[in-house]
Formats: sequence, structure tokens, C-alpha cells
Amino acid sequence: AYDELKANTIIYAKWVQQTYNIIFNNNGHGNKVNPINGIVKLPTTLPTLGEDGFIFEGWYYDQTFTKLAKPNDTMTSNITLFAKWTVAKYNVTYIINNHGIQPDNLTELTNLPSILPTLTDDNYNFLGWYYDQSFTKSANPNDKLTKDVTLYAKWEKKTYTISFIINN
Repeated sequence: AYDELKANTIIYAKWVQQTYNIIFNNNGHGNKVNPINGIVKLPTTLPTLGEDGFIFEGWYYDQTFTKLAKPNDTMTSNITLFAKWTVAKYNVTYIINNHGIQPDNLTELTNLPSILPTLTDDNYNFLGWYYDQSFTKSANPNDKLTKDVTLYAKWEKKTYTISFIINN
């Protein structure tokens, strides 16, 4: 007890720093992120996520994405951070390869159009759209886009058969 303390007694206080845990809610996109336990500040680098067709916009303290979580933010309790995503939109550029009439390039798409432009030329047959200049990967209506694309028109020169009928 206090009465038994002698003069010049030093009393030491023992302090234990309170630590907190983070749970990451990826909102159904990207890879799962493991929780982080026993910290007092957010990490200097927060995890980043990726998924084709979506853009990861950061971690937020709330599900309505009004308060952005920043590296090194001080924590005062256990928290759940929510990943914000937007649908990625891409551009389509058409290369007609010197035949037909140039269709308008397209912007802010998630998929190729349900009807791709059909080109005509009096001397060539239009064989379709391709993702590469070598014409090895054909583009199909409604293909999902994961980046800006350029589509190349494939053409084949028209050939004709001429028959001669000789009388006598």
C-alpha cells in the first residue's frame, strides 16, 4: 500500500499502445485482400486491385465512397475499407485499308457493337473485321472490350470467270 512506500521510490507506468485491424471489402471485383492486424496507421501503400472491364478507384471508409482512405491515416478503431470500382469504357478505331467508306470511330464502349459496320467496294469483297493486321483474330459483335482496340478491315480482290463460246 501507499503507506509502505519509502522516500525516493520511483513508480513506472506501463503503457501498451492500442492497435487496430483493417478488413478489405473488394466489392465483388479483383482478388481478395487479406486483413491487416495490429496497426495504428494505414499502411504507406494500400493494396491495389485490378479486373478486366473495371477501373479500381481506391479504398474508402464508407460504402457510399464519400471519404477516401489515404496511406498513413491514423486509426482510432477497427475499420473496413471498401473498394470503389467504375466500369471501364474503351474506344474502337476502324482501319478500312483503302476500301469502302470510313465508319465513325466509337468511344466509351464496354463491348463491340452488336452490329459491326459492313463495307463495300466494287472491286473487293469485304471479309470482316480483325483485331490484328495479319487477320488472325476476328472481331465479333458484342465482344467484351478490355482495352482500346483498332479493328482492321480484311479484303479480297474480286475475281471473275470469263467463258468464251465459240460457234463453229
